[in-house]
Amino acid sequence: MSIIVKYVQLADYLTKYTPAKGYLYRLNPLTKLAVVIANIVLGVYLSSPGFSFLAMLGVFAATFTFVAAGGFSFSELIRRQWSLLVIFFGLIFLANTLLGKTAFNPNLKLTVIYQVVGFNRVWLTLSYQGLNDGVSATLFYASIFIAIVALVRTTRISDLAHSLQSLGLPFSISLIFTITIRSVSLVSGKLVTIYNAQRSRGFELEKGWGADRIRNIATIFRPLVTQLLRTAYDMSIIFQSRGLDFSSKKRTRLREVPHRPVDYAVISVCLAASVVLIALVPPAFYG
Repeated sequence: MSIIVKYVQLADYLTKYTPAKGYLYRLNPLTKLAVVIANIVLGVYLSSPGFSFLAMLGVFAATFTFVAAGGFSFSELIRRQWSLLVIFFGLIFLANTLLGKTAFNPNLKLTVIYQVVGFNRVWLTLSYQGLNDGVSATLFYASIFIAIVALVRTTRISDLAHSLQSLGLPFSISLIFTITIRSVSLVSGKLVTIYNAQRSRGFELEKGWGADRIRNIATIFRPLVTQLLRTAYDMSIIFQSRGLDFSSKKRTRLREVPHRPVDYAVISVCLAASVVLIALVPPAFYG
């Protein structure tokens, strides 16, 4: 199967809510969103040069434990897309190890492990500090990835949109957000259908090079765009026929997602960890 189709199917898997047992599925969407924000805030701070990778390892371990204990499993994702994940996080590690902030900081004394030298010039430096930055950055992105995937896979998109509205997000933006996430499955289904239909006619997407590949991709995407435009037109008619009114301020909802004590506890821990670490733990590893 084409790599493009695989990527779209992966996006469909990552954005599709799948109900299951576990406290993570019962948490308020805003609570899980707070975990994502805490990961971003702590990651940006703790993955910077000046901290040992053990700091980010602690954040990653806490996030993974929270998600795994909540009933969410990454086994299916790892089984289906382990090679893509290895390539993605491997590139992050190499880029930050060899080309990160530490590698081009002239004021930093590096503990050099290996250097590539030629024509009286150092082309590449592998250092202990660079390895530290590479591991920290990889754990940072892995932690955010876990938190975001857990948020989307364990939360109804309509619940998340409604929770954001309770914070003051306009209904029009909330609706666009909801439709965008739900359209991933729509695009994935139509793309696979068109791809299989073209293959049944003898079409080979992977055949050829350069301009031939571009023409092959266009053979898939031209009918896809046409069908998506038709679907968008049908959706506009459906919204109009149902009397969608963006100006209305009073909206009711059958399903309510309450805040439970565990929600307040998780949000408090995220807030306390962010404030305490940033306020009381200065960078001290090297610099």
